[in-house]
Order: sequence, then structure tokens, then C-alpha cells
Amino acid sequence: MDSFWPERPPSVWLPELSLALLLVGFSIPGLLLTFVLAFICRYCGLLALMRFLRTRRAPRYWRDPASCRVAIVGAGWSGLAIAARLQELGVPFTGFEALDDVGGTWHPSRHYPGLALHTPAYGATFEGFPYPSGEERDATPDHRPSAAQVYAYVRRFAEALGLLRHFVFSTRVASVTMDERSRTATLTLQHEAGGPPAGSDRPQLTGPFDMVVYASVTARPFVPPLLGKLEGECCHACELTAQLAARASRARWRVVVVGAGKSACDMVLALLDAGVQHERLTWLVRRPYYFWKLERCWHRCSERNQGRWIPRMRAFGAAIAFWMCDVAPWLGWRLFWALDYVFTPHSNQPSKWCSDPPFHMGLLDATQRRRLAEVRQLLGEPVHLDGKFVALKDGGRLEADLLVWATGYRTGAAELRLHVTRHSAVNGGAAPCASCCHVPIATGLTGTAPASTGACCTRGCDSVTHNGASSLDVSTVSDGGPLFEHMLPPHFPVLALASHFLTAPGPQAAREAAEYLVYHMCVRQPLAFETMHREASVQHCKQSSDRHLLFSSGFLQNVVQVQDDLCSAAIIPLWTAMVRIADIFIFNRVTTRELGLLPRHDQTPRQMHGLAIPRASEESEPLV
Repeated sequence: MDSFWPERPPSVWLPELSLALLLVGFSIPGLLLTFVLAFICRYCGLLALMRFLRTRRAPRYWRDPASCRVAIVGAGWSGLAIAARLQELGVPFTGFEALDDVGGTWHPSRHYPGLALHTPAYGATFEGFPYPSGEERDATPDHRPSAAQVYAYVRRFAEALGLLRHFVFSTRVASVTMDERSRTATLTLQHEAGGPPAGSDRPQLTGPFDMVVYASVTARPFVPPLLGKLEGECCHACELTAQLAARASRARWRVVVVGAGKSACDMVLALLDAGVQHERLTWLVRRPYYFWKLERCWHRCSERNQGRWIPRMRAFGAAIAFWMCDVAPWLGWRLFWALDYVFTPHSNQPSKWCSDPPFHMGLLDATQRRRLAEVRQLLGEPVHLDGKFVALKDGGRLEADLLVWATGYRTGAAELRLHVTRHSAVNGGAAPCASCCHVPIATGLTGTAPASTGACCTRGCDSVTHNGASSLDVSTVSDGGPLFEHMLPPHFPVLALASHFLTAPGPQAAREAAEYLVYHMCVRQPLAFETMHREASVQHCKQSSDRHLLFSSGFLQNVVQVQDDLCSAAIIPLWTAMVRIADIFIFNRVTTRELGLLPRHDQTPRQMHGLAIPRASEESEPLV
């Protein structure tokens, strides 16, 4: 039976409990005031007034959603959740996936040993599509779907809703070109091996699209660019196979795992399961990381083994701690520590009053914590590979026959090349010449196209302007600063980074991102570039466009501030944000909640407002 403070002696947990009760008591008045304000916003029409003042018009469609064309990049659970919601709202879409099937992180080619869902199944399900009986077991923390089960679940969801026919697989989106006048996007595609059309290795164009939704979090494994070469085996965490781990065990290799996050924990446990001995395994971390205790965060797992009031009271304190991270992250983190929510497997512990704790949403159960604490750990940073050794910044050297980089992922959005086509008012905005294909040589991020003559594209055109239009390279999404409403790069608003719209756990956030996009395209009038730049610059959370919050510093405060920004912009109702915190921490449930951004769903835009825009066929073929 799991006790209240299982890993701390009474001399530690009694003072911590007293501190927790004190902090919660002082925080309750402010929390109640926030709930009262949220109640007023919901039932007294304040939210509707805020939206009216921002848009200067009553909420109604100015464009039929069925006339929009949307491209979805990525077929993981975020991309599929967005596709399902767009299909529900009648928005035609086409999806592109670099792999040969759906799944994203859960695709079989990316399964490393021991990969499983961090949470119980009920914490990450599609709306109206529960896990099959026997997979959603919430009695203990040991029954979480494996990677294979999650992939099968995602695949069944795509098949059940008929989403597969809308996706083009083995196809990578290399660049996006925005027509500044029409605010539409054209994609440059590169087909991988086995992708359509067969035998074609030349980039192809497709479009136009009203919005390109980039729905990926872990598209690109990150490995630090170190000098030198290792004589032994070297791989990223996503590339470690059961065969390689077993080979390391049989050959008694010296194994070094670099990284401190959840994937590093998975690597250490997988190698131990494969038979690698403790004395031949070194866990190298640059700085210690904290993790949440699974049975604390998802107390439904262990609630049957102890009184109900204990986990609920502790969860209530955790909800307050999460809310406190907005204005006083050092205080909210200290409350999480006092409530026994956090754990670090590393001997060198950061401060309990840290304002920027090294924490990126990892969860560990009691068995994992016990096993990880037995592994030899070393604090250091690799700077050079030298034959059989890994050289450290402090001058130390580690012998390694197998080096595993568990150093996280990048979204892959920074690899997209973005281009803008600008039209000259002198010539009436005629289309650019077809020969340049809107793919210019990089010229840097400037306000206007270069005035001097020269090649503007890889095909050697003689001038940067053609028939009144000019092509301008905008480089990547990382050049545009913070995202407007945590979704759109202000300098390139036809691209939506859906995974940055972190409003809820699992696929639910992607579902809400799709609702927001329809609102942005069809309800709210088009915004000027300057307006989006100005509003993005005053947001509390300055989340980077090329680095997801899951792999960024200041995680807890940033997540809360994203909710603050979206509530202030009248995108998320304050009541929804507050109730969602209670749902997650206290009731351990993920409830579908619409943001209310769209007019009534029981009538089409044409019926409501007499729009003459023709509806696009929902049975249309992919645009490739």
C-alpha cells in the first residue's frame, strides 16, 4: 500500500506538511477571487463583451469554412486530432507526413525499448474514442499503454474517421511560400523513398492553402554538435533498438547515457532491462532534473489503496501551486516540493526555492524511481569525442563502447524555408513568372526585395522582380520572434504552429487549436501584420517558435502564462482555464471543452448569413 509520504522520514515530511498547509491557506483567498471573476466572465457576458471589443463586430462567419483549404504537416496524434476537428467543422484539408504511416512519436520506426505513454490512458485519448477495453486500466500506475498499443490506438482512430485518405505519406514539406496579397500558401514537397509519385526526386509544388498547420513536437532528434569521433557505437535515444541493447549486454560494453530528461530515464531503464550491469553503465547529466511522481499527479492510479480525502487534499494544494507559478514560480515550485509531488534521481539537487526548476513534464512511478536511484550518475558536460573516450568540460574522460544521446528533440519547424511573394501595385499585382517557382536564393530578412539585379532563384532568373511580383526569402520561423496568440508567426501568418497552443494535455489541445484556426480564418476579420507583431510583443510568455515549451526552461511558469495570454486575448474563457486546472490535478480527468469561438454549430454559415461562397467538396482528392 502506498503511504502518504513513502520516501521521506517523519523528520522531513512533518515540517514540509506544515509549510504546505501554510502556503495553501494564504493562497485560498486569491484563488477564490479568481474563481469569482471566472464565474462573472462566464455567466454575465463579460467574455462576449471582450471578444466584441477586440473584433468590433458580433461573432459571425464572414467566410464559409468549407471554402478554406488547409494543409496539415504531421500525422501524429496532434495532426490527426486537428484533422478530425476540421472534418467535423466541414473544412477541407490535406495532410503530409514524412513517415510511411500515422503515429508520429508512436510510429514503429521510432519505438525504443520501454517506450510507453507517460500517463494512464485516460489522460491522453481522442474525443469520443476511448482506448479499447483492457488497455485503459487506472487501478495502478503500472498499466500504461505501451508504444505499440498507442500506435494501434492512433491507427484505429484514423481509420474509424476516414482520415487516412486525406494524408499523403512519405512526403516531406521542404518550404512554404506565402502570397502576401492573397494570404495563401504554396508548399514545396519532397517525396521520400516509397512516396508518391514513384521515381520522382524533384521538388513539387502544391496549393494554394489558406493555412498550413505544422503539428509536430518531436520531428527532429537533437544531438549536440561535438568535434571528434567515437570508435564505438553512437546513437540517439529514438534509434536505440532492443537488439543493440542486448548486444551491449552480451559484449559487456561500457555504456554512457547523456541527458537528464524522461527519455534519458527510459534509456537507463531499457539498458538495465537488457542486462547491462550497473557498474558498466554511466548516466551523464549536465544538470539534475526534477520529475513528477506519477501516483501523486494521477492519484486515481492509487486512490483505491488509500483514503480518498488524502490524495484529493494534496491534489487541491497542487492545483494552487500550479496557479501560483504564474506570478511566483519559486513559491509554486516550493509548494510542489512540500506536497511531495516532485522527485529527482540525481544526488546533486537544485534548490527547493528555484524560480526556474529544471523540469520538463516528466513522470516516474515508484518502481522507476527506485531503479534509477541505484544507477551511477555523473555531473558533467561532454565537449569532445576522442576515440574510445568522451571528453568532459571539466577535463574528465569517460570510456564508452556505446554512447546514447538522450538530449531531446526539436519540432522541426525551424527547418522549413519560408518565402514571401510580394506584388507591385504598379503592374496591378500580376503573378510572378512560372520559371522561378517562388523559390529564391536566401537574401536575408529585409523589409523589401533587393533593388539590384541578379539571380533571384535557383533557376537563374535575371531579376528579382517579374511581372510586378518579387520573391523574398524570410528564412525560418525562428526569425519572427514570439508567436501571435501562441500559434501564428506574425511575419508569416499562413503558418500555424499548433503544438505551441498548449491549452490542455494530449490530443485535446490540438482539437482546440483547430477551433481557433477556423475562428481566425472565418470569423475574425484578417489582421494586419503590424497588429499581430504588436500584440505578440506584449504577451507574458515569450515562447520560441522553433523550440517547444516541453524542451524549454521555465516550463511551469510558461505553461500558466500561455493560459493567461489566451484568456487576456479572449480566446480561452477564464472559467475554462480555471476548471481545467481542477480537472487535471483534483479530478484526474481530461474533459472536452469548446472555446466558444465559433457561431452556433447547428447551422452552416450560408444559412446564418446568406454567404454566396461555394462550398468545397468534402470528397475532394489530395492536391498533390
